[in-house]
Amino acid sequence: MSIEIQTEDYIRQIVTILFSQKRIILQTTLAFALITLGVAFFFPPVYNVQGQIMIRGKKVEKSPEALEDTQIRAVELTREDLNTEIRIVESKEVLQNTIVALKTKGLMFGDLPLEGQPFTQQVKRLQRNLETELLPSSNVLGVALAGDNPDSLLLILNTLFEQYILYRSELSKTGAVESFYGRETDNFRDRMMEKEQELIRIAKDAGTPDPSQEIRNNDQLRQDIGKSLDSLENQSIELRGQVEALDQAMQSDDIRFYGFVDNLSIKDLGGKLQDLFIERGTLARVYSPKSNKLLHVDQQLTESFIALKAEVQDYRSDMQVRLDAVTAKMASLRQRLDALSRRNIDLYVLSIEHQRVQRDLDLLKHSYEIFSMRLGEARINNRSDANSLFAISILSKPSFSGQPVFPRKSTFIPIGILAGLFTGVSLAFLREYFDHTFKGPEDSAKYAGLKTIFSIPRWEE
Repeated sequence: MSIEIQTEDYIRQIVTILFSQKRIILQTTLAFALITLGVAFFFPPVYNVQGQIMIRGKKVEKSPEALEDTQIRAVELTREDLNTEIRIVESKEVLQNTIVALKTKGLMFGDLPLEGQPFTQQVKRLQRNLETELLPSSNVLGVALAGDNPDSLLLILNTLFEQYILYRSELSKTGAVESFYGRETDNFRDRMMEKEQELIRIAKDAGTPDPSQEIRNNDQLRQDIGKSLDSLENQSIELRGQVEALDQAMQSDDIRFYGFVDNLSIKDLGGKLQDLFIERGTLARVYSPKSNKLLHVDQQLTESFIALKAEVQDYRSDMQVRLDAVTAKMASLRQRLDALSRRNIDLYVLSIEHQRVQRDLDLLKHSYEIFSMRLGEARINNRSDANSLFAISILSKPSFSGQPVFPRKSTFIPIGILAGLFTGVSLAFLREYFDHTFKGPEDSAKYAGLKTIFSIPRWEE
């Protein structure tokens, strides 16, 4: 006897889905293709000109520990030195000098005033479009300027290189380097004070100098409160069960001995009542119901039962008071838990802001220390008439590749079409996933357990 196992043909299913959802795939791909072509042919192109500056260290300085001596020591070029040069290239002074030089020569910025808001905005626009980076494993700075006119960009970047070298030369010759580092040091110090004021404000808003530590303390407190709540919940369940059992027993007019109550007085009264009840049963077999002896025992039974119920009622009231106290304490602890949760959320928001400001402050402190050190070096160099700090040369003059950096049709259009195709296929499979209708005759047997007699293709008029 052979058993035929039917397996699913996944490749066939995938091909079927692609054909059944071909409309959405084609429409999505076409939409992406049209958008890509529109951007590629009608979006204003962005050009980029690039140049390179090589910096060689020839800095010599006197040892700060021996200012009285004439001993000179050579210092190698460090990464901090190169980062300082990057900041000088992108500095407001160099960019202002570049604009002034172009306007003076009549090459650009003819209608731009050399002071006021338009001039400041133009400097900021150049700063945004200018990108300077240290090339890996080298002392070379790569400088790039982006814009919509490559000829103007080449002119601006060439002039910027000239003004940078002139400005750097003036810094080395006249001792203005001390003024530059002094301004930068003061700038970093002012920004550090602003960040410190932000930290003070956050501490005041949070009511704590360290929001993260208070969050950890609150989490530990919430765990302790949770354990207390669990214990009180068990007490509440136990007390509520006792009160309900007492209420149910006290609603009956039959004589009960309340042996389930864990109370010494109630157990004592219940034991006496039980003895009287046994004594009455013994006398009832001997005396008539109206005999004085039996009536006397009945009176004792009634009085003892009333006393027992009064004692049980007092005990029940005590249980209810304890239950109310436990319930109130649980409500108070839940309110405290909610308050701690809300407090933690507020502290978490302030903690994120605190960490962000602290990161900025740490970076500012690092920069402040670097520029403070450079300021001290500049003062020593000025007093000792030391040589210039660096030897600077143009390694590669600004050049233009001939093509815009965005959009590049050769890469942008194929990527856009592939993105549209990928999105269309994804939407097709997503639509197929949420479509629970039968797709073929085999689905009726697979999902409904029904045999297919015949199938009718979709009829479209």
